[in-house]
Amino acid sequence: MPDVKDYIKEFERLKVVKIVDGRVEVAHDMLAQKIFDKRTPESIMVGEMVQKIKNRYREHTNRVSPYWLPKVDCVELQPFLEKIKKLITDEELEYVHTSTLVHKNRRRNLRILIAAVIGVISILAIFLYLKNKEKNETISELNRTKKELASKIINEDVYKGDALIKRAEHINEVGYPNNAYHLYNSAKIILEDSIHLSSTVSIDMSRTIIENLKKLHPKSSDSTAIKSSYFDEYLVTLLLREIEVELNKIQELERAGEHEQADKGYEDIIKKIEDSKVKNFQKIKAKRQQVVEKRKLNTSSDGVNFNY
Repeated sequence: MPDVKDYIKEFERLKVVKIVDGRVEVAHDMLAQKIFDKRTPESIMVGEMVQKIKNRYREHTNRVSPYWLPKVDCVELQPFLEKIKKLITDEELEYVHTSTLVHKNRRRNLRILIAAVIGVISILAIFLYLKNKEKNETISELNRTKKELASKIINEDVYKGDALIKRAEHINEVGYPNNAYHLYNSAKIILEDSIHLSSTVSIDMSRTIIENLKKLHPKSSDSTAIKSSYFDEYLVTLLLREIEVELNKIQELERAGEHEQADKGYEDIIKKIEDSKVKNFQKIKAKRQQVVEKRKLNTSSDGVNFNY
């Protein structure tokens, strides 16, 4: 029968224990690795978030000025908040809630400020134009300011939306579709403002998000049919917005006398509608007819006839 020394040697070979100065000690690194290997992807994610909260809160308490959690982190941790609550202190939980509230207020205030500035600039631009048409340079400067403000919103929303989409893709790959669904939905909400500002990048990203939401929406839900209809209507809205952006570009070509390029633009829009999954919606059919009529006017002004 093997004696105790034989067992100790076997444990040492398996790296469960180690012998230091004649003493037998537990190999903590090996045990820690075994424990870590048994953690689920969700528990690892929760652990990372808890550590991030604690690190940021510690930095926050050591600073003179506030050091809040980033907005992406505030959105990302929401599906796991109940589990996170059990692993952090009341002060750290209050820090999380305050960070979330700060970002909501900051975004709202920024939107109000930008809307007010754009409104004032628009009124001022109209006033200056009516007062003196020769001040085109001033109006152009005001328009550039409007574009810069819009660009700031778009860049911010695209950056945050892209981060949430990548996180949702990762969470879905490791087997948590419900959490991925909530992150995709958060990304959709963030991108809505930049869609209204005619960002083609945001429109394309939102289309990808909607396709993923359709795939991840629970099939057993009583509201599946209603939700599916909502997703299709949203795709219609995105396509109509994209068409309006393209039509604005075509109008600039027409004003510059580039009728051939304008016709190519109309042709591309019609093809985009034909290739769309939502081409049979009444709004899309009406928009297609509108584009066809505009194309006829453009080509006739250039002395070219097309049969439709």
